[in-house]
Amino acid sequence: MPIYEFTYIATNPIIIFVIYRLFHVFLGEKVKNRKTEIISYVIYFVLLSIIIFITRIPVILLVFNLLSFVLISLNYKASFYKKIIVSSLMYSSLLVVEIIVSMTMGFLNISIYKNSSFNSVLGIILIRAISMILAYLISKYSYSKKKSYDLPKIYYLAFSIILFGTLYLFISSLEKNNLSVYNVLINGFILLIVNITMIIIDERIYNSIIINNEKNILKQQNRAYENQIEIINQSNENVRAIKHDIKNHIIMLNELYKSGNKKGIEDYTQKILDNIESDSISKSNNFIIDSIINFKLAVLKDTDTKINLDINVSQNINILAYDLTIILGNLLDNAVTAVLKSEDKKLDLIMSCNMGNLIILMDNSFNGNLIIENNKFKTTKLFKYGHGMGFNNISKVLENYGGEIRIEHTNNTFSVAVIIPYEDYKQE
Repeated sequence: MPIYEFTYIATNPIIIFVIYRLFHVFLGEKVKNRKTEIISYVIYFVLLSIIIFITRIPVILLVFNLLSFVLISLNYKASFYKKIIVSSLMYSSLLVVEIIVSMTMGFLNISIYKNSSFNSVLGIILIRAISMILAYLISKYSYSKKKSYDLPKIYYLAFSIILFGTLYLFISSLEKNNLSVYNVLINGFILLIVNITMIIIDERIYNSIIINNEKNILKQQNRAYENQIEIINQSNENVRAIKHDIKNHIIMLNELYKSGNKKGIEDYTQKILDNIESDSISKSNNFIIDSIINFKLAVLKDTDTKINLDINVSQNINILAYDLTIILGNLLDNAVTAVLKSEDKKLDLIMSCNMGNLIILMDNSFNGNLIIENNKFKTTKLFKYGHGMGFNNISKVLENYGGEIRIEHTNNTFSVAVIIPYEDYKQE
């Protein structure tokens, strides 16, 4: 087997990886049938490896690859129009990489109707390596957006420098005299193995970051639940105590009634109610929402903050507890931080269900200090790493529900309105 054809087939798995990652980026992770998807990629790999021996006429290869891309796209749950557009753009992008590398290697006069004279082992290695790097960076950026965890731009810069730096070192190594095609082949495969290893290591590191991020949110959620359970237990203890002394309470209320002491009856009754309700701030009977609100606002109970709540929501709404924790938790975190820094401390929160939408309206006082860059709110905290992502994370979660968030502010009041459609949302 000629060395070029061997290199072409040996590096075909990289192109399969590139196509797979790009389709999952642009058409989504929802696949009609996972086995059929795998089979379609295997068939494409086999045909791609065979056709190089049948013909190398560019126009035929173009039609074959474009048709293959469209057929593979049928595995994904998206509109047919979108599949055609994505398939065309993906192939065009890969073709541009191939043309640029071919021209760089000196293959300028290639006819689309005649067998291609492109036989560069170095060229095919560079085409596959560059395509792999670009596809991985695109998929990583898209995945970080979907997971509500933005990576710093320096991360992408550093990773690009490492991967493209290995390409430069590979090309530089070819300047040695008397370098055979086998040396090029060996160095090329070392380059690909290094890049693939870097991608695998990066994937592991990034996944661990995502897992830790999700663990922190779940830990926060569990702490809120534990806090709510403690409130419920305390309330039950108070009810049991009142039941134990119910006879004495009835006697006291009866004596107050006989004496016509209306004010005494009101005060005594209110004291009983206060003992029953314990430390609970939110009492909507929606366990998740009450848990988050009671947990987040507990820090304000010992301050002079004026808290006004109007929570009127269904006990069961079709919104994931994880997503509610991100949305409501971030809103309350930002509000509490702002209130504690303000002079006239106040927080108003209204939540209601209307026509299949969860509506959240929140007004809170703040000290008037805001940092806005590119229409996005930035953290005002001294140590900025890990902060300032609240509204960004909320927006990304809302995208899954088709919801929206609106923000307004005056000199001393910050207002947020959130609408979350949940009636048609299907939890998977």
